[in-house]
Amino acid sequence: MYSGSESSDAPFQDRPVIVYGSASPIDAPPDVVEAPAPPGVRGLRRALAATCVLIVVLGGYIWLDHRRPDSERAAVTAVTAYLAAWNAHDAAAIRGAMAPRGAFLAGDTFHLPTINVAVGPALDDLLDAIFAAQVSLETTGRIEVQGDRQHVTVPQRLRYRAYGVDVVEDGVSLFTLIDIDGRPKVAEHMWWRPYPARAPSLLWTM
Repeated sequence: MYSGSESSDAPFQDRPVIVYGSASPIDAPPDVVEAPAPPGVRGLRRALAATCVLIVVLGGYIWLDHRRPDSERAAVTAVTAYLAAWNAHDAAAIRGAMAPRGAFLAGDTFHLPTINVAVGPALDDLLDAIFAAQVSLETTGRIEVQGDRQHVTVPQRLRYRAYGVDVVEDGVSLFTLIDIDGRPKVAEHMWWRPYPARAPSLLWTM
């Protein structure tokens, strides 16, 4: 029977109360000791935040792509297929995505590209050397189609390995497309790294 002289909580009165994620020490009672959220909780919060950002970004890209006219979507599809062939190291698919007289160029300037090869044996040899260097192209921004539907700009990150060095270059892929039998084909692909070389160059793969 309860006598009123002793509380059932007495054994716990002198123990601090640990509160996870407390908003502010000012709002907590004097005997409350704050503790940071467990590492697993913090990691989950970061993962959820990153996922939300990714959803927003991808949703924005999808929404923008749906707003493209059909001619722009056809250009984006052609460039995307060409880039997928690059990353698959599929020389036949690359040639299939290009115009019969298409060309690949690379360099730091438009007017004097360091590499300039046309479809044919020279391009085949170049692709063999590039693929041996484990080249990959990562698109880092929105694919922009110019008003004439013939010029496409793609911000990208180029990765490869040369002489035991892992190289990363940030630049832009510039495409000129032409229509062949009702389908856009790559007439020219220029990899443009718009600054002077301060590190290894794609020439190392030659």
